[in-house]
Order: sequence, then C-alpha cells, then structure tokens
Amino acid sequence: MAEFLATVLAKIGANLIESLVLRIAQSLFASSFAPANA
Repeated sequence: MAEFLATVLAKIGANLIESLVLRIAQSLFASSFAPANA
C-alpha cells in the first residue's frame, strides 16, 4: 500500500511539475513575442 501511495504521489508530482514548466514556458514565449507582434 505504501508503494502504491508513493507511486501515485510521484505521478501527481510529475504532472504538477510538468504543467508548471509548460505554463512558465508559454508565458515566457508569449511575453517575448507579444511586443514583436504588436
């Protein structure tokens, strides 16, 4: 049971980190290209 919980927590943590990285990358991408488009 402990191994199962650890696996679930690891997957959730990986998903959270991945979504955070994607969000940061998107915001950096948008902020760096917004002035050029405008």
